[in-house]
Amino acid sequence: MLYTFRNENLIFKTDPSWELWRKRRILDRVEEHNNVYFIDENFYNLGKKLTSGKEPTNGFMGLLFALKYYENIECFGFTFYKGDIEKHYYEKVTQTDQHLGHSFDSEEKWFKLLENNNIIELRI
Repeated sequence: MLYTFRNENLIFKTDPSWELWRKRRILDRVEEHNNVYFIDENFYNLGKKLTSGKEPTNGFMGLLFALKYYENIECFGFTFYKGDIEKHYYEKVTQTDQHLGHSFDSEEKWFKLLENNNIIELRI
């Protein structure tokens, strides 16, 4: 699917140890038709530190990015896999499927703290 994007700004959040930016055989084809960016290693490490050393989710990193540049932030769809919601992007998952190394509890605490201090609006 990555190779089907055209005229997009693609921002990759990857663990720095993966060194995806060095994988030219993958990126050259993507960069032919798109702008490609990577989250800075220090910024990634901030996200990891805030989530108790766990892999920060794309949503959490997106929130951190938005906090830097925007004053009004509304966050939609962040359920932290609680309740009956089974959606994860384009696939169905359940709470027991979540073995991806994320700390949803840590991220939820940050979202709630920011919401309680009127910095973001959390909409489910």
